[in-house]
Amino acid sequence: MLSVMDLQGNTEPLVDFQQYTRKRKVNGEKTISMTVVPSENNKHAFPLIGEETTITHGDDEYIIKKYSAKSLGNKYIKRIDGVHKFYVDMINKQQEKVHNGSITFQSYMNLVFENTGYTFATIDSFPAREFDNLGNDNRLSMLEKGLKRFKAEMELVGKQVRFKKMVGNDTDFQFRYGHNIKSIEESCDTTNLATVIRGEGADGITAYYRSPNADIFGEIDAPPVMDERFTSKESLLEEMKARLEDTPLFSAKIDFADLRAAGYPYTVPNEGDRVFVIYEPMNDLILETRILDIDETFDDDLNPIKTTVTLANHKKSFADVVFDNTQKQLGKIINDDGIVRNDVLDQAVQIATEAIKNARTELQFPNEGGIWAVDKDDPNKVVVYNSAGLGVSKDGGQTFGNAITGEGIVAEAIMAGLMYGVNIIQDDGQGGKIELINGVLRTFLNDIPVMKVDEKGLTMFNSSNGGEAGTLRDSQLINDKSKKGISLNSATDFISIGFGRSGGNDFPILHGSKYNKKTSLYRYTPSGNTGFLYAEHNKTTIYAGNGDGRRKFIELKRNTSTNADVFLHYNLHPLGNSEGYNQFYFNCDGYFTGWVSASNVINRSLEKYKTDISKLNVNALSILLNADLYEYKLKSDIENGIDYVNYGLVIGADYNTPEEFLSPEKEGINSYKHRTLNTKAIQELAEENKQLRNEVDDLREGLMNALKRIKALENAG
Repeated sequence: MLSVMDLQGNTEPLVDFQQYTRKRKVNGEKTISMTVVPSENNKHAFPLIGEETTITHGDDEYIIKKYSAKSLGNKYIKRIDGVHKFYVDMINKQQEKVHNGSITFQSYMNLVFENTGYTFATIDSFPAREFDNLGNDNRLSMLEKGLKRFKAEMELVGKQVRFKKMVGNDTDFQFRYGHNIKSIEESCDTTNLATVIRGEGADGITAYYRSPNADIFGEIDAPPVMDERFTSKESLLEEMKARLEDTPLFSAKIDFADLRAAGYPYTVPNEGDRVFVIYEPMNDLILETRILDIDETFDDDLNPIKTTVTLANHKKSFADVVFDNTQKQLGKIINDDGIVRNDVLDQAVQIATEAIKNARTELQFPNEGGIWAVDKDDPNKVVVYNSAGLGVSKDGGQTFGNAITGEGIVAEAIMAGLMYGVNIIQDDGQGGKIELINGVLRTFLNDIPVMKVDEKGLTMFNSSNGGEAGTLRDSQLINDKSKKGISLNSATDFISIGFGRSGGNDFPILHGSKYNKKTSLYRYTPSGNTGFLYAEHNKTTIYAGNGDGRRKFIELKRNTSTNADVFLHYNLHPLGNSEGYNQFYFNCDGYFTGWVSASNVINRSLEKYKTDISKLNVNALSILLNADLYEYKLKSDIENGIDYVNYGLVIGADYNTPEEFLSPEKEGINSYKHRTLNTKAIQELAEENKQLRNEVDDLREGLMNALKRIKALENAG
């Protein structure tokens, strides 16, 4: 039975109506129209009919948006057109929030449905999309944009909207058009027919597609797809196929009774059902059509007396078909869809309970149909099976918290060894929620994000305002991307790793701060942490400490006057380990203003460290002889109260120090070169000494020969 309710809430049953029709579309849209004639039976309801009046048909409420009254003799009749209340509620609700950038389907629909009184459920997965200035609009307009961009369809069940990629059933039914079914209206449009399409995406990606229908219609080029948002050939090709209109746009309005007589498998037509049409005028071209519109005419008892369906193969989105104008105008309504959800139990339980209880009244249990199974020990435990579904109740059938109906499955608890599903949402109704949607895991507490796991890694959020705190994710080296690893990044003031408990970090081991530009490394002790390394803006300090507190151990500090030199301040005991041996390696230049004492200083001289090797060919002795040696005192010694005389070379304009002794920056003496030149000079002196010795030996030999001849002459005389 129909009922009517005016704006003051007065409600009366509505009878004696004529020409009552209802239109259902694949996008979930429902509209009604009727003529009401005044009579004795509707004398209380007739005055309530007017603008914004609510007409109720079963579980659906319609708001009268077009109303007219016409005189007929001494009476007047009323003609009304109504739109489902859902669309009126959605267009009258604004979303003031604005979002820019990428957004998931779930987050998008949260913006659409929050604080509307409606819930939604998503079965199929939809990839995230980019939006600019999303929001600051009415909810119906946002819903239209979302359905179009995400390529989704919807259906409305009670107060719940369900989404998936395509609603309706695959019937596998086909008929030869023009033979066993005659159409009331028909159209066939080839204006935009094309069979070949090309595309280009990011980084020079290209793709080409030729439809099999090119064998029928020939190769007809479609406008190319040029879009750098596509980063793979597969996604680009998918978009190209979606845009290609390679079959004629076919539409036919058919009496459903004829369709049933031809073998259509369902007693009642469903929005979105797929039907194959063999279209003889185009060489038996097989068209996959869908039931887009269903027009039903009812009698006074609300029994359908005539039903027509519109079959079409339009490829454009159903959002385009319906949402021509949603800016505060309800001439067209919304898009389509169908989906099952089991995360908001209150709404699902209400739907399932109503369906099963209505079926019980209809079947008149237990004598005339259906089965009630009642626990012998506890009559409140009831299992009901009927044409509406299967329900399990713990309160004698008042509600069914666990049920299976045509709308889906609801349960208070599910125990399973393995569960498959696209999207899972757990909501305690008090701000605690876990979402697993499209492979992305999110958790919430007090309606504030706590954690998210997606392609960017594990992201944690601030518990007070829900802002991003930091991310743990896979990483790679900037200068060598083949080197993979893991990184922990802070999005706020600091990063800290250590021992602690929930809500704090009492004993950090590593603490890096953005606000004071300081990184600290701590040593953990039972009584508390002791910091022993601090890296700051221009210095790094290492501390040593025990019972007597901290004391500076080593400090590396940048020379702010030159922005180049690094000074090492240290307080070291003699270096060494338990074996009395240790090594320090410096792969850099070092500058020391104090004493350097070592038992041995070794210059690494392996061939592998050197290049451009050749024998030294200089007169080292001459270089050494050209050097002036001085005695001097160090200024640092004098400043520290040390009166000590040194001997050596001095570098300066007025001092004679050979160029060959100098270090690369010409501010010091290269001791290794100095020692090498000394060695070369010794070799030169040795060679010179050898020559002199040979000459002395020759002179000695000549002298001895001369003495022998003199003696011989003396003996002869």
